[in-house]
Amino acid sequence: MPEPDRQEVSEQLWHKQGWDILFFAGHSLTHEGGDSGQIFINPQESISIPQLKNALIEAIERGLQLAIFNSCNGLGLARQLADLNIPQIIVMREPVSDRVAQAFLKYFLNEFSDDQPFDVAVRKARERLQGIEGQFPGASWLPVIFQNPAHTPPTWKDLCQKPAPKIKAKNSWQAVILASLACTLAVMGGRALGLYQEWELKSFDRLLQLKTAIKSSSEGRDERLLIVEVTQADTSALGGEYPLSDRTLMRLLQQLNRHQPLGIGIDIIRDRPVGEGWQALVKYLKQK
Repeated sequence: MPEPDRQEVSEQLWHKQGWDILFFAGHSLTHEGGDSGQIFINPQESISIPQLKNALIEAIERGLQLAIFNSCNGLGLARQLADLNIPQIIVMREPVSDRVAQAFLKYFLNEFSDDQPFDVAVRKARERLQGIEGQFPGASWLPVIFQNPAHTPPTWKDLCQKPAPKIKAKNSWQAVILASLACTLAVMGGRALGLYQEWELKSFDRLLQLKTAIKSSSEGRDERLLIVEVTQADTSALGGEYPLSDRTLMRLLQQLNRHQPLGIGIDIIRDRPVGEGWQALVKYLKQK
């Protein structure tokens, strides 16, 4: 759908045949605060996820398994889509060039259609982006997965399978009752004998690991971690300095080091000097 309007997008999502994959390539952004986003579907029009909420819910009910937003700054989009319980979502963390976006899609589809598991296909596609990091530093770091822990990631074969034939209406209620009774007895008997304990513990552990990929844990923040965010208000206080100069970045690192952290991670791509202080910053990092 090249440059559709909002009504065309909505009607396609409502299509009765359903879709396995929703793919968007174009321009997008994440609003300040990081909890929402916007996609630009044509030169004159942009839409948000809430404006497509009903259509997306319908598409999910009809079998939508994967949403890929091969566009800039997609974390806000992913958080809104996760609230709609889309099983799997792929977005780009930061602004992404056309060449990186196209290369990632090609690598991912090649791996996924070659029967690689979903997570492995994404990982291999990211690793292959390292080959163009000479021109696009940090390219392999851009794609990120948001997964709904209640859904098993699909395989390419799953998406290619034809829908199972519907049970005939005649005598279908008897089959449902018998199947429900058999499943209930199997579950109750297995749990009473402790047959499922190991699987349940492994599943619970996996769910806890994946929970942070959807949203922050409901148990509260880990007091051992400190996240420092640079907002528009911060850059305004620095006289509109953006991106942060090397001198400002070094002052920030010095301030953090006074608290003797075990490690500091910098979520800023730096492929050339910015402002003054480059040599001092390099010397400081080498010392640490």
